[in-house]
Amino acid sequence: MKNICFGLIALLLASILNAEEITAAGSPGESASVTPFATFENVFLTPHLTSDLAVERRVSSTVHTDEQFDHSFAYSPRLVLGFVGESGFDVRSRIWWYETDATESFTASAGETLIGRFGFASSGSIAAGADSSLVTSERIELLTVDAEAGQHIKFRLWEIHAGGGVRHMGGSFKYDAQVFDAGGTPQNRRDIGHRFDGIGPTLFSEFRRPIADTGISLLANTRYALLFGDAKTTAFDTASNATVSNLAKFRNMHHVQLGEIQLGIEYSRLVLDGSRLFVQGMWEAQVWQNFGYDIPIQSSSQRSESLEDLGLIGASFNIGIEL
Repeated sequence: MKNICFGLIALLLASILNAEEITAAGSPGESASVTPFATFENVFLTPHLTSDLAVERRVSSTVHTDEQFDHSFAYSPRLVLGFVGESGFDVRSRIWWYETDATESFTASAGETLIGRFGFASSGSIAAGADSSLVTSERIELLTVDAEAGQHIKFRLWEIHAGGGVRHMGGSFKYDAQVFDAGGTPQNRRDIGHRFDGIGPTLFSEFRRPIADTGISLLANTRYALLFGDAKTTAFDTASNATVSNLAKFRNMHHVQLGEIQLGIEYSRLVLDGSRLFVQGMWEAQVWQNFGYDIPIQSSSQRSESLEDLGLIGASFNIGIEL
């Protein structure tokens, strides 16, 4: 399905590059019956997870401090290509790529134990004692490809665009923890990986409210997707002598719900041959439910979390053209 979506993007791009050759049926030389458009979005988002534990500083079973990963804003591009007909019906493809990572380093003080995330019934949690260090890192990668169709309508002063389509997505979480002794020599290491690949329907609505004849418009966009696919999880330890111990390796069918919202402002004007050029500034938030680590093999006496939900929040700065 992903190859089909990428093929549709290539087809739409070819249509845009050859827009001058698209004419109304039976009317050679007349203006194009469809209007190609393209938008390039510069998106900056930071992740917020249900639980984003990097390490637990434990003094006793009742005295401990949780240290979280400190993710910064990450740049991610989004490309939208499509064309709209004279009736207001349009088709488009959207592709978006996001990745972010964070690394935290901690040294255990006297009487303190550093405990990494995810304890397994077979091997417990990875831990570092006094004067030892624990370096943990986390990486998130997301790729979405949409193929959509919609209809433009006008309601009083509002321009409304609504429709649906299909989304293919692939995403992964990676967590690793490396123990170093007091001399800085690497000791045991734990790696956790989780990946989800899914496909499903999308619904979207977009609202545009021009402000008089200023070229400025208010924007509000929403999108919902329900994705079904394959979730894979792996976990293994690597000892200081390079011996690898597999802790978990399983896969299951899974579903992910996704909600998106954008609020912002647009400035547009007609240029050259009547093409509409526009720039946008948008606040953006996304919620991915049931997307994350799924490791149901911890015992009740060991630390157990689940990265079930992922939130992304930030802004985008976009430029586009309607030919």
